[in-house]
Amino acid sequence: MKLTRLIRESIKDGRSEAYIALLEDWGRWASFHAGGPQGYAGGTPGETPRFIDDESALQIEQALATLRRTFPRLLLVFLWHYKSGMDADDIEARVRGYKWGWDYELNHYHCGYAAIEEMLKRAELKVLDALREMGR
Repeated sequence: MKLTRLIRESIKDGRSEAYIALLEDWGRWASFHAGGPQGYAGGTPGETPRFIDDESALQIEQALATLRRTFPRLLLVFLWHYKSGMDADDIEARVRGYKWGWDYELNHYHCGYAAIEEMLKRAELKVLDALREMGR
């Protein structure tokens, strides 16, 4: 598959400012279209996307499908951050409700802010890898 010029330009330097800006605008696009990517509930429409076109957004959606199959928790963290606009503190609070990282033997919770930040970074890199693979 041939990636759009916007995606090619945004991912050429890896996990760069241009790539993160692309993901942020995809989040606006996904929120604005309010059905939610990959079947997750969307809520009310959000901000209008600034620069992403539908074709580029749909290619990101395809990359997210890979994440959904292989790393569903990373996908949720990604969607909560980019689509729902949640920061790591908000995501940590939501994850606590799901009991991710709860160690029943130790009766201790170990999925904190730093873990959420790491999960988000891993999700961004997995999407980047999926986009690069799609462009081959």
